[in-house]
Order: sequence, then structure tokens, then C-alpha cells
Amino acid sequence: MIELDLNRNYAEALLHHAQTFKPESSDQREDMRLREALDDLVDAIVLHLERAC
Repeated sequence: MIELDLNRNYAEALLHHAQTFKPESSDQREDMRLREALDDLVDAIVLHLERAC
């Protein structure tokens, strides 16, 4: 579980980067794990923003 305490500007900036970042290391499994972690972060940020409204 991720709990966030971010202002809206920071949350939106982090959301943008988490959604658009493309992992490109030489290890496909590591890239997949990072993408999955970023997807979880996106979900947490969206929930945070929904609660803030």
C-alpha cells in the first residue's frame, strides 16, 4: 500500500512521469518489475487526487 502526502502540482507531475516513463535497461525482467511498480504508483496517485477533490 502506498500512502501519499503531496500537493496537487507535485502529484500531477509525478503522475505524468510515472505514466510516460519507458524502462529501457538491458534486463527485460527488471524493466517489467519497474513498469509494474510505476503502474501501482499511478494507481495510488490517481486515488490521492480523487480524494483531494
